[in-house]
Amino acid sequence: DCLFPLALGAQGSCQIGGNAATNAGGVNVLRYGMARDLILGLEVVLADGELWNGICGLRKNNSGYDLKQLFIGSEGTLGIITGVEVKLFPKPAKTETAYLGLASFEAAVALFNRARRDCSDLISAFEIIGSECIELARLVDPAMRAPVSAPVHVLIELSSSAAIDLNGLLAGFLGDAMENGLVTDAVLAASTAQARSFWAIREGLVEGQAKRGYHVRTDLSVKISDIPALVEQARRFVANDHPGWMPLAYGHAGDGNIHFNVLPPLELAEHEARARGAEVIAGLYEIAVGLGGSISAEHGIGRSRRKEFWAGLSPTHRRMVAALKSALDPKGLMNPGCLLPATETVP
Repeated sequence: DCLFPLALGAQGSCQIGGNAATNAGGVNVLRYGMARDLILGLEVVLADGELWNGICGLRKNNSGYDLKQLFIGSEGTLGIITGVEVKLFPKPAKTETAYLGLASFEAAVALFNRARRDCSDLISAFEIIGSECIELARLVDPAMRAPVSAPVHVLIELSSSAAIDLNGLLAGFLGDAMENGLVTDAVLAASTAQARSFWAIREGLVEGQAKRGYHVRTDLSVKISDIPALVEQARRFVANDHPGWMPLAYGHAGDGNIHFNVLPPLELAEHEARARGAEVIAGLYEIAVGLGGSISAEHGIGRSRRKEFWAGLSPTHRRMVAALKSALDPKGLMNPGCLLPATETVP
């Protein structure tokens, strides 16, 4: 049995062409990489109607420009992906999952660094969840209870296709981490059902936000070492500039991707919340960029982030992007209004 390891919330409805066009991420990026890292070749319909076949089945092909990379993450602005050749991996024979309680985001980053050293490439997921997020998961399932009580929760998963004692490895690692005070509480899943219940918390908090209604959503990334600073600065910004709004911090901490979302007060009318939300987003983007980070770790630019994306590019970067767009789609037929401004202005 083989595994295609791209795993994301929309995996039940998304399509592989869209995954390639958006360079989708997900919970397994830490181990397997983004969609870009999982694609060997593409077939693409170009703006002039020509079909480019870049599917060859080769793992190594160092023959000039790697043209498939132009279309991966282009969000349909350079061509329409009609065929994808992907990498497959041996299906894990064993998986171990643990749900942990920690005192801070600093402790979570320190734990991740230690896990990378002690557990090596066996880590398939390292998710971080601020305790404030748990109430959102309960909107989906009122009976849901986190197995630990702590300011920060971590969901760690190890997997292997070989006969390795993952349980012993993870138990020993967590025992040392608790002895050193890095982890305050830990529950090692005793069954597949219990592991699923841990993941249900992570998945439920996303669904719970949607159930509550309009909220500010971000997809920020910074260096892993800067995660605590991002969360601290973002929380302070919301508290000082938007009192009454509720910040939520969670994400794929193993690759520096934090979804720092903010819920408006329930009594605030939606049109007012959306107007204020634009100010919240701008402030959060400024914090991420100030730390040398990105406003889009895995969700892409689309239409909602295109102005911020374009404004953040250097003149040289803009000229390169505009030249590429002009060369492959001179009439602007491909997904107009997405990723790039409707009319590219190149200084």
